[in-house]
Amino acid sequence: MFSSIPIIDLSEDQETILAKLRPALLNVGFCYIQNYGVDPELVKRVTTLGKALFDLPVEEKRRIDMANSPHFLGYSRLGDEITKNQTDWREQVDLATELPAPQDDEPLYRRLRGPNQWPDESLIPGFREAFEAYIDQMGPVSINFVSLIAQALGLEADAFAHLFEEKQQHKLKVVRYPDVEEVQEQVEGGKKPRVKKEPIKQEPEEPVVNIKVKQENVEPVIDVKHETESVKKEEPAAASIYSQGVGPHKDSELTSYLLQCTPHRGLQVLNSNNEWIDVPPIDGTLVVAMGQAMEALTRGFCVSTTHRVLAPEAGSGSRFSIPFFQGISYDANFREFKLPPEVEESLKKNQVVTEDTGQYRHDMFSNVGEATFMNRIRSHPTVAKRWYKDVIDVTKLDTLPRVLSRLCPFCAVA
Repeated sequence: MFSSIPIIDLSEDQETILAKLRPALLNVGFCYIQNYGVDPELVKRVTTLGKALFDLPVEEKRRIDMANSPHFLGYSRLGDEITKNQTDWREQVDLATELPAPQDDEPLYRRLRGPNQWPDESLIPGFREAFEAYIDQMGPVSINFVSLIAQALGLEADAFAHLFEEKQQHKLKVVRYPDVEEVQEQVEGGKKPRVKKEPIKQEPEEPVVNIKVKQENVEPVIDVKHETESVKKEEPAAASIYSQGVGPHKDSELTSYLLQCTPHRGLQVLNSNNEWIDVPPIDGTLVVAMGQAMEALTRGFCVSTTHRVLAPEAGSGSRFSIPFFQGISYDANFREFKLPPEVEESLKKNQVVTEDTGQYRHDMFSNVGEATFMNRIRSHPTVAKRWYKDVIDVTKLDTLPRVLSRLCPFCAVA
C-alpha cells in the first residue's frame, strides 16, 4: 500500500532512475517526473494559451464542438462527458497529432485518426503552433519513458518499440474544471451568489523520504512525501452532485502525462486500502499514470491505478490541466507479446500485491483500435449519435459498459 507518489528526476543517472521507477511501476502505478526534456518556455506558453482557450466566445467554442468531428476531436461543453454513468463537470478540448482522415475502406476504428478542429488564429494567436509543438515534443518524451519502463522491468530497451507506428497519433486534452459553485450556478441558473476568496498560493514544500515495506523479502518502496499531502478516507465537505470533475477510472492508454497548470488540488489516486491519496501540483513536473494497456501488456506487473479528479471547492476558481495520452498502433495485438519467464519470476518477488493487481483479462485483449473506439463511443454519446448511428445501436448506449467489460478491460471503466 502506498501513501504518496514518488518523484523521479530524469536528469539522474540511469541506474538511479531505474531503481526508483521499478517499485513505482509494480506497486503504485503513478509517479512524478521532472527534468523530462520539454522546453520550459513552451510549457509556459501552452499553460497560458490553454487557460485563454476557455475565454473564447461561446460561438467560437461551439464551432469546434466535438460533435462536429467523427474523430472525437474538439470542444466538449460542461457536462458533455460521462464516467461511471455520472456526469463529469469539466469543459475541454481534445487534440491529437495532426493527421489526415482515413480512407473509406479502412477499418472503422481508424476513424479515430483525423484532423483537429482548431480555434480561430485571430482570436487566440499562437495556439495551434504551441500545441502542435507540445505534442511533437511530448511524443519522444513518452516513448523514451516507455523504454525506461522496459528496462526497469528487466527487458530490452526496445521491448515495446513494435507498438508504435512511424507516424504515431498521440492525444491530449486542455481541461478546465470550474469550482463547485460555478457548476451549480451554470446548471441551476445562478441561484446562489459567487463567494470571493483569496487566490490559492502554492507554498514551497519540503520533501521527506519515507521508506515503506509491505512484506518480507520485498524491496522497499521509497517515496518522496510532501508534508501537505494527506490520505482521504472520506469525501470532502464540498462533495455533491457537482463535485465530480472526473469520476473514478483508469486510463486506457499505455502511459499518460499530466501537466497541472494551477495550484489547485483535485487529482487523487486510490490505494489498496481504499484511501484517496492527493497528487498535488509540483512545479516543473508531470504526473505519469500507467494505463490499462501497459497493465495488460506486462501481464499485470505494471499496475494501472484508479484515480479521480474533484472539482475545486466553492470560490477557489477553476483548475486547469493538460493531460497528454501516449498513443500506440490501433492494430497492436497484446496476445503476441510475452514476458520472458525469468523476468516474470523476478517481478513476482518484488511486487506488493494490491486489490488492483491481476484484474486485467489478457485473454480478452485483441485489437486495440476496436477497444479504444468503443470506449470513445461510450464516453461521447453525442458523437456516436451523429456519426455512428448506422453501425452502433445508439438506443442501447447505456448497456455498453457491460458489453465492453466482456470484450476488453480497456472499456470497463469508461
